[in-house]
Amino acid sequence: MEPLSRELLTAIGNQSVLDQNPQSSNTSPDVGVATTVASSSKNYATMPIDKCHFLDTLPLELRLIVYEEVLLANTPLQGRVSRKDTKYGLSPSLLAVNQQIYQEAHQIFFGKNTFIITSIPEDENTLALTSASPSAKLHALGQFDPPLRPARWSSLRHLTIDLLYYPAKAPTQRPRFEPWNDAFKVKNEPAAAGYIGNIVSLLRVSGSHLQSFSLSACVNDHFCARSSLVSFCVCDRNKAFLTALAGVQVKKMPFRFDFAESYYHAELRSDYFVKKSILLLACQVMFCQSQVRIDRMLALFENGVLRVEDREKGKEKTDLTPYVERKAGRGLGLG
Repeated sequence: MEPLSRELLTAIGNQSVLDQNPQSSNTSPDVGVATTVASSSKNYATMPIDKCHFLDTLPLELRLIVYEEVLLANTPLQGRVSRKDTKYGLSPSLLAVNQQIYQEAHQIFFGKNTFIITSIPEDENTLALTSASPSAKLHALGQFDPPLRPARWSSLRHLTIDLLYYPAKAPTQRPRFEPWNDAFKVKNEPAAAGYIGNIVSLLRVSGSHLQSFSLSACVNDHFCARSSLVSFCVCDRNKAFLTALAGVQVKKMPFRFDFAESYYHAELRSDYFVKKSILLLACQVMFCQSQVRIDRMLALFENGVLRVEDREKGKEKTDLTPYVERKAGRGLGLG
């Protein structure tokens, strides 16, 4: 951030503190904010306490530049769980300084950034695991990350939604070839249904305002096809989800599956899944991912000996698109 931006934000912050509690500062009301920030700049030396140079003197065009410096990220924004240790260097707390700044700047933060919506794995959702009430637990399990408030949804313009939902210690602990029985579905689907239901609410509010929208399925390290397909089963049977998806006003809807060693990418219409099965597509992609993974492992061996020179080559991600289209016969008609 430029030094000027830092000084202006310092002035804003100090002005806000003085407005809320004038007696908490040693600064005389007649002197104003200038004494507080005199060490940073002499430009504020004559600024009275009831006037903020940033808001009352600086043109709106310049204020918008400052807002973009502190509120606009270079990469899509993820919630606490998904981003892990990633830092964006933003200052969204600026929106809470006063109403004028919020009105001028909130559309930059919510409208220009791309937000990636993900589910919160049950193992990491401590609220869901410790809640005594079954209804409260189910509500917590359906929450998404980042926890955007409904009042902000209509301001969103760029959105990516990861459809995967990961149950706690899911069926990865079960025998590998155990049937996907009714007990498993009853145990895990309500939480996944809660997550998809919240996605429906989000799309109903934001869908008509979005300028870009995409779906994703970023499979984590503990990949299990059976657990990964739970949310796709819910999506396939949820007419409200399919209707909300079709209501998104974008010409093309990218859909990307990401695995550790492969990926699949398609450009779809937002109403594509009204007539096509999203579960079928997910099954085809995951089947091809498994097949490619097996083929890659076999290719590393020659006469039963691991070929060291092919290890690095094996780390390159494989595009699953041709495999999926061959599996679908004539192709999926994804264009």
